[in-house]
This record gives sequence, structure tokens and C-alpha cells, in this order.
Amino acid sequence: MKSAITQASGIVERKGVDSVESEIWSNFTCTCNDMKAIPSEKGNRRFQYFTCNNEFAGEREYFQNLCKDIQPQKQGEYNEEFMGILLHYFRTLDLQGFDAEDSIVQASRNTNVVYNEQLERQYTGLNQVDRFVVDNFPIFEIGVPIEGIKIEKYQISGLAIKLKSSCDFVRMRKNKFIKEYYNKNKVIYDKHIKIELNSLPEQVSIYSIKQEDQCRDLMNIIKYKQFNIPAIEVDENETKPNQDDDGSEYI
Repeated sequence: MKSAITQASGIVERKGVDSVESEIWSNFTCTCNDMKAIPSEKGNRRFQYFTCNNEFAGEREYFQNLCKDIQPQKQGEYNEEFMGILLHYFRTLDLQGFDAEDSIVQASRNTNVVYNEQLERQYTGLNQVDRFVVDNFPIFEIGVPIEGIKIEKYQISGLAIKLKSSCDFVRMRKNKFIKEYYNKNKVIYDKHIKIELNSLPEQVSIYSIKQEDQCRDLMNIIKYKQFNIPAIEVDENETKPNQDDDGSEYI
């Protein structure tokens, strides 16, 4: 289902005819009582969830009557007039000014959004490594040795592959990391991760988050989860560290 919705093209296979690749221009509207029917990954733009009104939940008779003409093979005879009216309604529905992506919040320190369903779904759909980066963003803003990251079922080689999309890395001697990174930010490191300094190799790989324009989708989730606090009244002329005049964050 997700492939049919999100892929730009698909294979058309007809019996007795060679398969051909064709662009997909289909649009789908689906209803489902599973909140995670289609996993939402970071950066998804081609499908959108909308929570339905539950006013008539459990009223079987209401939905049987509602679907009577839509599902004639189950509920009754085909009603050509009704289906024509329904098709006309969908074809003439005015969607000017509607943008589903408006519900995806571009979070910043001035964003006063307690809960955003789309970003929560994207966060839930993250792999373990990306979620670790989101949850422990402060240490990735500084730089963290991959040898000190412990995630179940991941060896260093697997971590490096997963971190490649969101982080840059540099190699340095352990003593330099301890002196220039760890000792200066010990409180932050200890809050998020327990690094056993004695077990680190003499040469370590320090991973830090990429510039925002290089991992924008993950950064949007990070801002939502890390900085999404109720806005407080401050002097409009006050300038905060790491913040542009429009209130947006920069790293």
C-alpha cells in the first residue's frame, strides 16, 4: 500500500504481455482503525494522516446505510445516479489554499506546539540509530565517539553506516577527545551517555550532527522533540543565542 502511494513509478504487468514501467498518478483516500497502518518515516511528503471524527464509532447501522450505495455488491444494487453525484463532488471539490504539509510543523524555540501527530509518527518510525541521535542530540551537537555509543544489536560498523546520513565524523586521539571535548562538556555527556574512557581505543571516531540543510528532515524532528516547549513572553527585541531574528534555530 505504501509503495502504491509513495513511488513515482510502478510495473504494469498484463497477462501474456511484456511488463512495462509507468508513472504513478493515482491518488488514494483510505480509512483504517489502525493508527500505524502505514509507517511514517522522516521526510515523508506523499501521504498524510487525518484523524477521523469518532462521533458515530460503533454505530453499525449508520455505516451500513452510508455505504449502501458505495458497496452495492454487499449492500444493494448499483446506484448509477448516486455514484455520479459522488464522482462529481470529488472532481469539483475546491482544494485551493489547502496544503497537507502545513500540518508538519517547522519547529523552533518559539514553536508553541504541544503535540504534532505527523512529527510524532515520523519519530516513532525512526530506526534505532536515528532515534538515538534525536534523543541525545546535545552530545551530537558537540561530538561523540562512536566507540562509546551502545545500541542493542548494533556493532560499530553497523552504527557507522546508519550515522552516515545524519552525522559527519573526524578521527582523533583519545587524549585529545578527553581534553577538548569530554572535560569541557562532562555534565552534558554524563546526562545522556555513559562513556567508559578507559575502554576507548587510542584512536577514536567523533561523530557530530551535519549542517541543517544536509539532514533537514531529521533536524525537523530533533527541533520538535528537543526544543518544543511552551512559548514564554519575552522582550520582542531580545536576541537569544543560536537564534535568527525570525526565531528559527541555526546550528
